[in-house]
Amino acid sequence: MAIHAANCILVFCLARRFTGSRWAAFFAAALFAIHGTRPEAVVWIAGRFDLLATFFVLAGLLLFLRPGGVYRLASLVSMALAMLAKESAYVFPFLLVLLLAWEGGLSRRRLRPLVPFFALAAALFVYRWSLFGGIGGYPHAALGFLPAVKALGLRSWAVLYFPINWSVEPGGLFAGAIAAYIASLGLLAASHPRRRHLALAAGFVLLSALPPLQQLAIGPDLQKSRLLYLPSIGFCLLLAVAVNGLHGRLRWIAPSILLLASVAVLQRNLDAWEYASAKAKPACVAAAQCAGTANKLTVGPLPGSLRGVYLFQNGFPQCVELERHGRPLELEFTTPSPEAQWDPATDQLKCYSGASKPTTRESDWNLR
Repeated sequence: MAIHAANCILVFCLARRFTGSRWAAFFAAALFAIHGTRPEAVVWIAGRFDLLATFFVLAGLLLFLRPGGVYRLASLVSMALAMLAKESAYVFPFLLVLLLAWEGGLSRRRLRPLVPFFALAAALFVYRWSLFGGIGGYPHAALGFLPAVKALGLRSWAVLYFPINWSVEPGGLFAGAIAAYIASLGLLAASHPRRRHLALAAGFVLLSALPPLQQLAIGPDLQKSRLLYLPSIGFCLLLAVAVNGLHGRLRWIAPSILLLASVAVLQRNLDAWEYASAKAKPACVAAAQCAGTANKLTVGPLPGSLRGVYLFQNGFPQCVELERHGRPLELEFTTPSPEAQWDPATDQLKCYSGASKPTTRESDWNLR
């Protein structure tokens, strides 16, 4: 959470320089803080790499924009740390080109300071390739042209604009919040922002979305939405530029409604994480009680995710062992006749005295 808070401050600094407006910069930072894709990146501990890489990317960009060789060296170090944190940061040199184009155009003299950044990025890329036999972190399977266009040009933008976990049917109040959100977007679309700034902000989104492109076909449950943590900076800059083009009361009303609706979306998405966590603990307790004093337990297939939240893909054996106070337990995952079976109707792990019906043991409780 502390890293995310620091990133929000850095987004404010970048947006302040990008838009020249303190209000637009505040809006960009606030939207970045509460965007609906935040639960997987901020709440899930495995998403800390995205947060760290983004922190060093933002710090490096801001340091590069300051005059002086010391700041350029600090920016180079920040880029290296970002790339060591996560492979998505390899777009850093290209983001520098984008910033130079925004500040005053490109020329040989202005591009010359970027040579060390591209050289170090290439060296780190070769080093990573030698370690992993590839880029690492993402699947090696090639993505076809049409799926790539769909992921980069359609699906990623759809999730950025509407970061809603659709695994649960929305209620009436939430539908009203979304209607207000869409109306606010309509007002922003009718503003008169600088088209050049819009293009550069969109470029930020597209460039930073290239490394995880093969996984950007994000489904309606928002799984893997953490991969949009860095690209969402460009999205927030894009809307901040649009806010800067509004005048009068609309300059305050439209962004405020959009932020309030984003809070509703974030809370809805966080509810899915609370639900999954409330189901994970009782499942470990149920498995421990189902095993009793035995040293082995057969378990049926467990869901890898629940409402878009990673659930039992990792850590289930360790969780059960903790409930057994450190006593080892061999878990065998099998389909025919398991002793413990996941019930998708109630999202519970239930004990079975065979393959037919559940027992009446305490492990069948829905612990809350």
